[in-house]
Amino acid sequence: MNKNLSIGIAVLAIAGFGAFMYTSYGKMPHQPMMSVAGDAPKGRAIVEVTVPELQGKAILGQVAYEAKCAACHGENAVGQAGV
Repeated sequence: MNKNLSIGIAVLAIAGFGAFMYTSYGKMPHQPMMSVAGDAPKGRAIVEVTVPELQGKAILGQVAYEAKCAACHGENAVGQAGV
């Protein structure tokens, strides 16, 4: 009986946490806590990054990043002010 009670309590706790996360998701801000760029114009790189010369499979990753990720994360994953 005690084993079933423990399992029931664990299931309720997990379900409660899941419900909390589900209902809280839309309320949480999706903004960075701090902006490194300060008053930089929107779309400007937040930091400067020097990317080493890529070879082999890393070039495939670069092509995929440029196609799917760079629009939001910026060229070379430097971030963009205001994005």
